[in-house]
Amino acid sequence: MFKTATVVVVLLSTAKAVFVSSFLAPQQSPRFVVSVFSARSNVERRESVRNNWAEAKFLPGYAKLNFVICSASTDLLTENLLREADAHGDIQLMDCTEGNGRKQLTRKLILSLEAFAANYDNVRTAFIKIEDDTFVPWHRLRTFLRETPKVTTSYMGVLHDAGHPVNRNTESLWYQPPEDYPEEHYPAYMARHGYVLGGELVRLIVQDGIAKSNVLSNEDQALGVWVDKVAQSKKAEVAFVNLAFGQGNIKEDAAYQGNWTNYPYLFDHGLKPDFSICLARVDAQPELHKGQVQTCSANSMFLVVFSAWGNTERRDASRTMMKQANPVPGRFVAKFALCRGSGESQRKLEEEADKHSDLLFLDCQEGYTRTLLTLKLLAAMSAYAKNYSQYSLFMKVDDDTFIHWKRLRSQIATLDDADSAYIGLLGGPEGMAVNRNESDVWYQPRDTYPNDTLPRYMEGGTGYMLGRGLVTRILNEGIAESNMLSNEDQAMGVWVDVLRQRGSQVNFLDLPGTDGYRPQFDVCFGKWKDYPYVLHHHLDPSTISCLAEVSRLDNEEYGFDGCFSSCSDSTAQFLAHKLHAMSTETQETVSILEATSKSLDSMYKKMVWLHDSTVDQRDHTPYPEVAASVMNRTEELALETRRTISRLTDASRELMKEYEDAANNQSQEQPPLKAQLLQGKSHVVRGRSNEPFAPEEKEHQKKAPDATDVIFVHIPKNAGTAIEEAGASVGVWWPRKWLSFWHGLQMPDGSLCEKYHVPPSHLQSIQDDDWKVFNGKDTFCVTRSPFQRIVSEYRYMLSVSWGSSMSQLYQTGLYDEEPCTEAGLNHFAMQALSRVKEGRKYVHDCHLVPQTEFIWGEDGHQWCRHILRSSDLPGAFNTLMEDTDLKARLLNYRENNTTEKCPGLSVASLSPEVAKLIREIYSEDFLRLGYDPDEVDDYTPVGQNAAALEAAKKEAAVKDVTAQKAAAPEAAAQEGAANEPTATEAASEAVSQAPTA
Repeated sequence: MFKTATVVVVLLSTAKAVFVSSFLAPQQSPRFVVSVFSARSNVERRESVRNNWAEAKFLPGYAKLNFVICSASTDLLTENLLREADAHGDIQLMDCTEGNGRKQLTRKLILSLEAFAANYDNVRTAFIKIEDDTFVPWHRLRTFLRETPKVTTSYMGVLHDAGHPVNRNTESLWYQPPEDYPEEHYPAYMARHGYVLGGELVRLIVQDGIAKSNVLSNEDQALGVWVDKVAQSKKAEVAFVNLAFGQGNIKEDAAYQGNWTNYPYLFDHGLKPDFSICLARVDAQPELHKGQVQTCSANSMFLVVFSAWGNTERRDASRTMMKQANPVPGRFVAKFALCRGSGESQRKLEEEADKHSDLLFLDCQEGYTRTLLTLKLLAAMSAYAKNYSQYSLFMKVDDDTFIHWKRLRSQIATLDDADSAYIGLLGGPEGMAVNRNESDVWYQPRDTYPNDTLPRYMEGGTGYMLGRGLVTRILNEGIAESNMLSNEDQAMGVWVDVLRQRGSQVNFLDLPGTDGYRPQFDVCFGKWKDYPYVLHHHLDPSTISCLAEVSRLDNEEYGFDGCFSSCSDSTAQFLAHKLHAMSTETQETVSILEATSKSLDSMYKKMVWLHDSTVDQRDHTPYPEVAASVMNRTEELALETRRTISRLTDASRELMKEYEDAANNQSQEQPPLKAQLLQGKSHVVRGRSNEPFAPEEKEHQKKAPDATDVIFVHIPKNAGTAIEEAGASVGVWWPRKWLSFWHGLQMPDGSLCEKYHVPPSHLQSIQDDDWKVFNGKDTFCVTRSPFQRIVSEYRYMLSVSWGSSMSQLYQTGLYDEEPCTEAGLNHFAMQALSRVKEGRKYVHDCHLVPQTEFIWGEDGHQWCRHILRSSDLPGAFNTLMEDTDLKARLLNYRENNTTEKCPGLSVASLSPEVAKLIREIYSEDFLRLGYDPDEVDDYTPVGQNAAALEAAKKEAAVKDVTAQKAAAPEAAAQEGAANEPTATEAASEAVSQAPTA
């Protein structure tokens, strides 16, 4: 049991406050308690550990995190530490002295173990110690501990084998005096960066006084000695478990270059905070598990968007765009840079800052002229260096720039040396002349920049990136202050060039982009795969929002024509320019061809004369045949030339006429795509139609005229039949009642499934038109615990006449053991789940397909929008029907109402081996649907609860009779069709899960 403990404040005569203990009592004994060894000044490290812990989202009471900090009784606690302790409730202050050697860490560990033993007397609670710069994938560690036998007496970590020599160097921080430890070698011990100690071992070490009797200089070696003494006492059989451990060597360790499945470490020391939070999110989110760890080790970015006080609409559009920036959260942060104002303008900005938390106020003056933008850039770089230097790249753009995030990420993912990177759209060739026009806003005085030409630089408005190393040197060496150019982007180019001249490595990378100042030459229509830019500057807010929406849809076949309201104008300007150029070129070509034609005519006449004058003297002509051939070819060329002239002239006239007609008839109305995208009607991107559905979709709607817009996604073994019948009883027909769904489909593994049992995403993948039934609809579905689902499947198969033949077909052993016994249930479950693990997940009419596959597709599309739990029925279903104005109701529904078969079986009957397999196969169901993977814990045979079970059956039977008398006739009809367990079985399940005395 957990012993309640509180935070105690002791007031001394000197008015100094000391926290004696800060364990907060959860509702139950946690599975493990983590003591993070930290120091007062390590605030950022603690925040990083908290962020990683928060990503794990453990169920309340499952685990506990404490930061252990030494604070001697005479210390005056700082105000910041008190505030931190009050804010988080996870600071555990110990009466000790911080330090690494000479027993300091050992005493800190002893106090931590004593506090643990005093507050947790359940030996199943494990003690974990890490340092505040150690990363732990908590979900993976939790799974490992759950599947490891004898955790209560386990000693886990990075193993140092027995025989390590004792340090007798008196000058060493880790010197071990012989009087404290006379042996010359240590027993096996775990490295100090992270280890796990079973609760029983902690109890023996503390209660038997082993720790206090053996206070060694080195904390991890001391713990190894303590555990060895427990083992020698024969009071516990110690299990040593060696764990994979990382050293944060990202560039040389191949583990950081693969995917998450191959990432081997349970403790990883020395990772940067942005890398560790990224790994924590991958660990916690199953949809990211297939991703590359390299994504986390790739370059992170701090983006500063230059904005002005009144540009609220632009900032909102940019925020829409930013949502596509971060596939693995923690790698990117964006701030809008604004010079600090005053009065009403500043008040409105502060309200906006409170709402969005993305404004960065700088001490500068807004404006474009004479170094103002350059000074603003310098202030932004200083803010980055001071507060955001954990991000490896600094990026600056204007608030009228669209960023194609997917392509940008691919561009920077392969950077070998981000510290020396200078990335963007090249603004001009090296050697471009400096602006000396005093009347120009970008005039550059010679006294601030005496050179006549500029080095290479990246366009400022379009955007550029700079590596952290380059930013740091520019600031630390005063390069910016010494080269304060009028133009901000040219100034950056000069600063980088100064670094290059001083010997710094600078890697230039030119990105596809446009400054947008000549839109007639920019691409503004076509399919998304043909959109060429990474950076697109000088766009209005609605265009940025529209492009961001097209980017979010992430379909290369979507058109983006309508995002540019001026596309027709700019295209017309482009065509006018090109047609004019083509007309000139055509006229020049025609002139050349006409001259060629005249020359050919002259040559032809001469050939005719030569031929005629020698016709009577053939024998004296050297080459009469050659002359005739040349004459014929000359005539052919002359004819072809005249035809070419005619074609070019006609084509030029037709092009000019088409352009003039288009210009005269051009509509000033905004194309519909942008407006509808901004209203959230993203379906119009699929084609050029302004209609809600493409023609083939409209035709499909006619297939089921009686269907409702509220569609039920039928997940097998989750009350599906009961819900379908409830709808049909009031004339609401869901897909299981449609003829188009009433047939079998052969699945990829060779199994056969009724179509209404097939996930919508699979219907889409095989191009079955009925996938559209679930697309864009107000869909709902029902889920249940994976443990309950497998028990329900066993009882259901025993209750139907064709259960035996289906089990024989898929070799799931339904009748291999005596039916309705624990042995029978577990044998069937093991056989069926083994088929799924082998790759045949569609066996048994798709009854064993993970529930998440019905809800989410591999592309992230969510097919079921309203996810109900079977435990919340009938209330959740009836409420949804009321909210959607449908008359269907579940009356007298009970969650476990499959059949009267096997009333004594429940999830408590599942063996540990089966439970482990269920956790493995349905890991995403547990994580994404929020079911407790520890619902099945200790294996308690049902027979031990026989008396309680029998009493519950009788009570439930009485309730059944009462309910049947009170139920309406239609309820009785529903109950007969539902084919779900009765209330008697529900009570049986509850009792069988109850702990025994």
